[in-house]
Amino acid sequence: MHLAIVWPKPRAARWRLGRIAPGEYPDLSDGFLYLEDEGFEVAIEETLPWPFNPFVNDDEFYSALDPLRAARIMTRLRRYDAVVCMGDATAFVLLRLRQLFNVRLPILLIDPALGGEYPRRKRLQAYVLPRVDRVIVYGRVQLDYLRQEYGSTVKAEFLHFRADTEFYRPREFSGQANGPYAFSIGLDGGRDFETFANAARGFLAELGSGHRVVLHTGQPVSDPYGCLEVRSETVPYTRLRELYAGASLVVVPLHNRRHPGGVSTLMEGMSMGRPIVVSRSAGIVDYVQDGCNAVVVETGDADAMCRAMVRLTRSHDEANRLGRNARQFVVRHCDNRVYAKDLANVIRDVVAHR
Repeated sequence: MHLAIVWPKPRAARWRLGRIAPGEYPDLSDGFLYLEDEGFEVAIEETLPWPFNPFVNDDEFYSALDPLRAARIMTRLRRYDAVVCMGDATAFVLLRLRQLFNVRLPILLIDPALGGEYPRRKRLQAYVLPRVDRVIVYGRVQLDYLRQEYGSTVKAEFLHFRADTEFYRPREFSGQANGPYAFSIGLDGGRDFETFANAARGFLAELGSGHRVVLHTGQPVSDPYGCLEVRSETVPYTRLRELYAGASLVVVPLHNRRHPGGVSTLMEGMSMGRPIVVSRSAGIVDYVQDGCNAVVVETGDADAMCRAMVRLTRSHDEANRLGRNARQFVVRHCDNRVYAKDLANVIRDVVAHR
């Protein structure tokens, strides 16, 4: 079976790095390379450069539209059994052309940005979501949203988010020369670093100057008490892996959002077997169980986050147990091979019914 994969931005240069140099890069194909093990032949339909795609350097909402790429895919109908679109805008022009030419090319949509905060995206989704052959989401709360908004017109499935459990795996790293540290990283707007900064203040007051709180982000961070070691530089994946390995715990502070923001950081930390403190955002509750594979605190509650950080730092037995359970959960439910197998079953079902 032959698949075309469509991303909002150019992707081909990153596509095979995880297999060419697995010691330096995790899987950067969003798990699609593992579909080859399931009997699929996978090809990227890359976005066109400027000036053929005048929005290629703009926000992904615009760069993903790329009408000439959609037309090119339509000229290659005989090559593909289905098209998999990452993000809602990538499917828009394809669906228009499919309707115009009355062709039967199945189109699947993965991880649309379901929120309704942006009227333009909401209008686009009102066209796209009922017309694609399957919508795949990474949180069950999104299934509820789709049912409420669109009823039975949208065919949707929940899959667990993917993780490279080979690249991110437990390892020893003697990188704590300046003392043990709690670690957080992230860039998306769903992160609640203000609550994290307030939690860090109480954490350091409780444990003393021998501990640190390290945050990697390009976002501006409000830290009036100077409790965070904020680093904005981009780090190689191998260095990121070292930062996880050397951390006494990983904190994922989140606003309460429907979209599973922070799930990549969560998967990486859990894959590394690190004890996790995470906010109870609706988008990620399918991945964490309080007291089993993480400590889950209410969103915006700096005191609860602080207490959890202190407790896990002091209780090595609990921290180790949570880390082991976190790793086991990811390997069982989120490993790239598991994700590819589940995705392959969805694609086969769509193609058979189309």
